[in-house]
Amino acid sequence: MFPCLFFGISLFRKLHNSRECPNGIGQTVQLDTCIQLRAHIVFVSCLLFVVSCRIKDSSFNIQTSTFNIYYNQQLTTNNYLSSEMRTYLIMLIISSCTGNEPPTFPNATFGEPVVMGELRGADMSEASGIVASSAHPSHYWTHNDSGHPAELFLIDSTGLAKAVFNLPDITNRDFEDIARRGDTLFLADIGDNASIFSEIRVYTILEPKNAVSGNLTPNGIYRMRYPDGPRDAETLIVDPITGDWYIITKREQNVRLYRYPSPQSRSGTYTLERIPGMLPLTRVVAGDISTDGSEILLKTYKEVFYYPRVGNEPLSVTLMRPGIRQPYEEEPQGEALAFTIREDGYVTTTERVGGKAQWIKLYRRK
Repeated sequence: MFPCLFFGISLFRKLHNSRECPNGIGQTVQLDTCIQLRAHIVFVSCLLFVVSCRIKDSSFNIQTSTFNIYYNQQLTTNNYLSSEMRTYLIMLIISSCTGNEPPTFPNATFGEPVVMGELRGADMSEASGIVASSAHPSHYWTHNDSGHPAELFLIDSTGLAKAVFNLPDITNRDFEDIARRGDTLFLADIGDNASIFSEIRVYTILEPKNAVSGNLTPNGIYRMRYPDGPRDAETLIVDPITGDWYIITKREQNVRLYRYPSPQSRSGTYTLERIPGMLPLTRVVAGDISTDGSEILLKTYKEVFYYPRVGNEPLSVTLMRPGIRQPYEEEPQGEALAFTIREDGYVTTTERVGGKAQWIKLYRRK
């Protein structure tokens, strides 16, 4: 096992770290012209290496479909192998040489969408976030983004607004997501289409027990800035295990991940920690995490991905792995995604575009 492991890692490092690229006639070409070729060499070498390590194993199964998806995303968006890709290949080598199969996740399959109803009963024309209510079974919280009053809507599973709560003490600069941990809601004012705001904010609000329209006052206002300049973001994940907050940006070809570790402070403006590396996704517009922190969903405009967490590993580690693609029926401008309260499925909804209906759709777990 150990000679096999040593050979694989040495080969990988040599191929990727080489600063010259032979052209086959005793000369070298510029580095930029051979980066993609080297990526292909690494890819093929690693697959051959894995096969050589596992050739006698009748249960050989390395989930090459997921690997190929991630590999192709890396070349399509970067033309080079990112640090996450290098880490994934090394993990693949180690897994293969030790004889361990990559873990399987039987809960990672969801069905095709079922239309539950249409957003109605209040102006939710730019619904940009959704989260399941803990105080009101089979209900959800949602909100509009910029250009609308600061309001929260309590809707039932068919999309009917049951109560509207005004937030008179704050302004909706660009609410883009809502999360929940226990009985606390986290309203994320993190949208920044032009990337011009020097700070972003998250408001914490105790979930009201009565479904009666009225006013709500946040019990916390948290100010943050990015360490590398303003960013547009639409996804906030609150880790129920650690209490850390994670913000995923939207517009980069490979989006970035930032963390605000627990305990968060209401005083001053905190400079977020950027997590090294990037996610092989773009246009990430929504996300949610299960109550126990073991499952994460991320959504782009076109796809939904499922991320199973291994034990209590840092959420940043989980999200840097390739997600498992799930069913998603593209919406006019779908920017809202949430687990159901029983976590037996997930729901999505959309902003109103061109007069089209704002359906709320359920994807049940198989």
